[in-house]
Amino acid sequence: MSIEQIHQQHQALERVTAQLQRKIQGLPFDYEAIDTLILDLIQQHRRHFIYEEMQMAASQYPDYQAHKQAHTACLSDMKLAFEEWQMSREFKPMREFFSVALANRLSEHMDHMDAGVVEHLKGYKPQSAG
Repeated sequence: MSIEQIHQQHQALERVTAQLQRKIQGLPFDYEAIDTLILDLIQQHRRHFIYEEMQMAASQYPDYQAHKQAHTACLSDMKLAFEEWQMSREFKPMREFFSVALANRLSEHMDHMDAGVVEHLKGYKPQSAG
């Protein structure tokens, strides 16, 4: 179980979120760069969630299903927000979701849900075969 890898992934998510926030605030407005950062952010979340879910399943984390549902909801919301942004190109809802709401959600998720996973993994001792 790699708690360090989970922390590194969280830091990478925070970095990409910060890059996106800076790009959203910057002028001139660069649609292509914003699209690229949003897609990168979605992909990094997906990879992180898969890794974290593998760790939770392997360690028999008791709140696995609820945590997995939170991951699924987050990815769904991100994809939907991106699709809406692609269709409308309305700046304000995109900025609200990706620059404010998602950053708050990520922070809350790491502080509350992921903290429980990390504590569980610290105390987890794999059963030895034999």
